[in-house]
Amino acid sequence: MTTPYTEDCISLTGVFGKPVGFPMHIDPLDTPLRLHELASGMKPGEMIKSLYEPGNYLYLQRNFGAKIFFRGYAFVPVDGTLQSMIDIYRNNQKCRYEDRAPIESDR
Repeated sequence: MTTPYTEDCISLTGVFGKPVGFPMHIDPLDTPLRLHELASGMKPGEMIKSLYEPGNYLYLQRNFGAKIFFRGYAFVPVDGTLQSMIDIYRNNQKCRYEDRAPIESDR
C-alpha cells in the first residue's frame, strides 16, 4: 500500500527547513480556472479571490519546490477528493447557475 506524505515532507537533499509557499495558479484569467469556477458552483470572482488564500499554495521544501515548478510536475488529489469533484461537476451540469452546489472545503 502506498504511504501518503504531505508535500512539505519531501526533500531532494534530506535537509528539512521551513516550507515555502508556492502558488499553484497565478493567472486569474486562465480558462481552466474560470471553467472550474463555473462548474464547481463558485460565485463570480470567487476564484480570483481564492488565488490569494492558503488553498492555492503548496508548502514545499525550498529545493523540491523550485525543481518541480520549473519542470511542470503535479500533485494528484486523493481518490476521495477527485470523486467529490466529479460528483459536483456532474450534478452542476444539470442545474441552473444559481442552483449549483459548491464544492465543500474546510477553509
